[in-house]
Amino acid sequence: MDEPWATGRGEGWLEERPWAKRIDKGTRSVLLWVIDHRSEVEAWRDSLAQSEKNKMNHPVTLKRKYDAAHKVAAKDTDAPKKETGKEALVRENEELYAKVQKLERQIAAATVRCSTSARTRSK
Repeated sequence: MDEPWATGRGEGWLEERPWAKRIDKGTRSVLLWVIDHRSEVEAWRDSLAQSEKNKMNHPVTLKRKYDAAHKVAAKDTDAPKKETGKEALVRENEELYAKVQKLERQIAAATVRCSTSARTRSK
């Protein structure tokens, strides 16, 4: 925050800008965020059509649209994804199916060994 408008945001900042007092705290907070991220926001806005730019003349609208446009990038992080209930059931079903397949192969192999052993003893 090396820009002069981005420093010293205490009571003095509000006292020097009487217009800012008329803005509710939530909107003012978002406005300050937009100011702090001005270069990224302007780069993003430059990629939009003029009709879209014209719809975004309020700081809250601008930030909401900016966040929505950049939400996909946030999802691409390496953070582990929380498994949904359905996904957990599907995973558990697949694991159980694999165990059943393995046990069936073991039973088939044991059956073959038993029948081979029985034939050998009868001779």
